[in-house]
Amino acid sequence: MPESRASNLQQWLRETLGQQVLGGKWPAGGRLPSERQLAIDFGVSRASVREAIQHLVARGLLSSRRGSGIYVRPGPSAEPLPAPAAKLPSALPDSPLWRADILEFRLIFECGAARLAAVRADPAQRQGLGEWLARMQQAVAAGDVDAEAEADAGFHELLAASAHNLMIHRFHAIVINVLRPHITHNTYDASRRPSPRTRQQSLDRMQQHLDIYSAIMDRFPEQAAEAMRRHILFVGAQFVNDSPSHAFDIYRRPGANH
Repeated sequence: MPESRASNLQQWLRETLGQQVLGGKWPAGGRLPSERQLAIDFGVSRASVREAIQHLVARGLLSSRRGSGIYVRPGPSAEPLPAPAAKLPSALPDSPLWRADILEFRLIFECGAARLAAVRADPAQRQGLGEWLARMQQAVAAGDVDAEAEADAGFHELLAASAHNLMIHRFHAIVINVLRPHITHNTYDASRRPSPRTRQQSLDRMQQHLDIYSAIMDRFPEQAAEAMRRHILFVGAQFVNDSPSHAFDIYRRPGANH
């Protein structure tokens, strides 16, 4: 394995195992599974698991007891975050300005989530992203806009969860009832416009999702973030003109520097 990929794998393992410890998967004072079992669960070597455990011991999250095993060190409560007190309403104004605001937000939020998912997504999440893509491919091939929109939204929701970041998880719970209809409506609107390029744009969106997925599977965080950026700019450009770099030009606020 190339050194860069091995390094990314080790970083992912450290962060994922650390998130599970902090997230309360094992109670304070509880014993972790054996190195052998963890290696099977994560699909890595026992040496990689051992190195990740040593890293978390050094951080003070775990403690090693000779002849007994690895235990979660008692510390501040890591209970799951409470449900958000309020959620944004899903029935928000349907306007070009609102669509542009959401796309700008997604450039900040989803590019960061894609970067983290490339190093933190666990095997089940990587498989799940592939399954959503397979459903999207089938839908695009069949011209099934409903199924494509559902798979598109499902892919993005799972990607956010794959970041394994408690703040992203909490914030996503607040905005999901805005993002899901936004993604779905974008797919509907772009697929139903009377344009000779509509079919090609559907294929282009599919390829963009494949690019995001490939970067995540290869554990290349910067490429994953860049692929997401290109995708979101492309989505905006579908409703403005043919140039992604001008996706938000017509939505510039009064007083903005031109």
